Amino acid sequence: ALIPLLKAVVSTQSTGWGDPFYVGLNELTLFDETGAAIPLEPGQVSADPHSVNSILQEQRSGEDVRTPDKLVNQVTDDLTAHNSWLAPFLPPCTKIYVVFDVPVVVSGVRLHNYNKTPTRGVQHFGVLMDDLLVYHGHLALWTPTQTSGQDFLFAEGSTAEPMAIDSSLLKRMPRGSVSFDINDRPVTSLVKPR
Repeated sequence: ALIPLLKAVVSTQSTGWGDPFYVGLNELTLFDETGAAIPLEPGQVSADPHSVNSILQEQRSGEDVRTPDKLVNQVTDDLTAHNSWLAPFLPPCTKIYVVFDVPVVVSGVRLHNYNKTPTRGVQHFGVLMDDLLVYHGHLALWTPTQTSGQDFLFAEGSTAEPMAIDSSLLKRMPRGSVSFDINDRPVTSLVKPR
């Protein structure tokens, strides 16, 4: 049965498709019980860490445009990164939050993976709704032949992959389980507003 919720979280569970330091997405769409896209405003979406700006401020001046609000601007085919989100990957996971003022039924999500540097795209992820894991899966690496995102459905009777909820997935991964020296993180190029 579908249950109204107030908060959805997309949580990346790995370092993505090859870059251990950054993870990104181009678009996130949520669907209601009828399969229609739920309108989302930029202020409803945030991330932790917020974006590459959270580390760029320490490394140099300037603002990067790859911020969480780009996840809901409905532009998915821009290869310049001006319409995407990119953040440092910080173990155990990087999170995207979508918050609602009133309860909303969510039956699925569509994700468009990061396409400027595909190795920075999300690979393994989970979707939590009001802190309950409803999906844990895999997002394909972006390729130039892709014309749409991947759909992940949570509704009863959907054609989504069956998911057995493993209680170990609900626990946070210990910080020591992913090892890299944060000081080795390379500086990403700054994408300035047009």
